Amino acid sequence: MLLVSDAVRFRLFKSLKSFLGPVAGFALAVALAAFLSTGAVAEPTTTGHLLMMSDLHFDPMADRSLVDRLAAAEPAEWSAVLEGSEDKNLGSYGRDANWMLLRSALLQAREVIPLCS
Repeated sequence: MLLVSDAVRFRLFKSLKSFLGPVAGFALAVALAAFLSTGAVAEPTTTGHLLMMSDLHFDPMADRSLVDRLAAAEPAEWSAVLEGSEDKNLGSYGRDANWMLLRSALLQAREVIPLCS
């Protein structure tokens, strides 16, 4: 059995998160947590739905007029900055997803698989 301290797990997660970015870092953290888990596995008591998304190519700078505001804002404030874009199209073929396309996909996913209460 592989035993890894919480401090080592945290340092590994933090290093990988800064290297891979927040979305990939979160996905990797979930995978590492499952792999490195040392607790007993309980039988599930309920069933539910899981939406797994991977390999997202999001370009937060698709609207070049927002770059300075995004650079000055904290990541938690990005959605407000991105919502202020005058470009309301859903992106272009062959390009990474812009905010409107990513937001549309996430809203559709929420509608198809409602969040648990």
